[in-house]
Amino acid sequence: MEYNYSIKLLNDEARFLHGKDTERLLAVADIDKLKENIHGFKKMDIMNMTDIELEKHIDDVLSIKLESGIRIVTTMFEYSIYNKGSRFYRVRKLDNADMPNRKLKKVSAYWNPPQKYVTNYGRLNKPKESLLYTALNSYTAMCETNIQSGDPFVLCVYEAKKPLRFSWIGGKANYTFNHIQSKQAIEYLETVRQFLVYEFTRVVPEGHEHLYRITEMIAKKYYMTSNEIGWRYPSIKNGFEDNICFNSKMVMDNIKLVGALTAIRNEENEENPKLSTMSVKHVILGPNMDDYYPYDSEKGEECMERLFPEFRKAKD
Repeated sequence: MEYNYSIKLLNDEARFLHGKDTERLLAVADIDKLKENIHGFKKMDIMNMTDIELEKHIDDVLSIKLESGIRIVTTMFEYSIYNKGSRFYRVRKLDNADMPNRKLKKVSAYWNPPQKYVTNYGRLNKPKESLLYTALNSYTAMCETNIQSGDPFVLCVYEAKKPLRFSWIGGKANYTFNHIQSKQAIEYLETVRQFLVYEFTRVVPEGHEHLYRITEMIAKKYYMTSNEIGWRYPSIKNGFEDNICFNSKMVMDNIKLVGALTAIRNEENEENPKLSTMSVKHVILGPNMDDYYPYDSEKGEECMERLFPEFRKAKD
């Protein structure tokens, strides 16, 4: 079932006025200057830049300054909403797929890590800030964690308790919906969107986590309001999907832990990697995660069918 869609929380008149204002401003904006700023930004020494300096350079790309001195943000603020019952997936590598497992002793092991273990910047978090990173399907979750053939892992499955709304970073804007027709305005907005997609899918080598300061700052400054409980953003490992990151302060109010699977990834399907399968070893039941059953047992198969029907083909 398709359950996610883009939404604008504006009535038709307000959307029309907002779109026309955006179109009017960008129709005369200097797109060459924007491209110059983006080109220069990609060459900057982020490591030795203060937060104030970094914020200024991001502003130069994501906003324009009017003659009055006022800065106007040029990002299209998109939303995604997921219905009650929508599922989200997270993968953790394991030393082995056996149960009991020393890495899975407490229920907290199935959620985001304790703050004390978050020592570096992440795609959307600062050091000591623990966010719950998830994917919209198990394949993307495995890709994001770099699970290879033969690797054991635990796949955690969460479910929305109610409709959830996320800021959508880098989402494809519906310009007709927003009453924006000017080719120059659309080119400007698309250039900004491509910059966002580039930054959020940039490969960051180990030891260069300071580069995540860019995406963390963009997410918090441009895509965070009191109405959203997290962010939707493009996957770095699976370019046709997006990830979901939850603001951990409210995550347990919005999703529940259905359960988890310990598994080993099978050989990759060379023709279509998305068809690659996993060999499930154990089914672990939420919310306390203190009951588990071998997958090949009668109880294990019954739990799989009842709790995780999306994996019923995994037996093959």
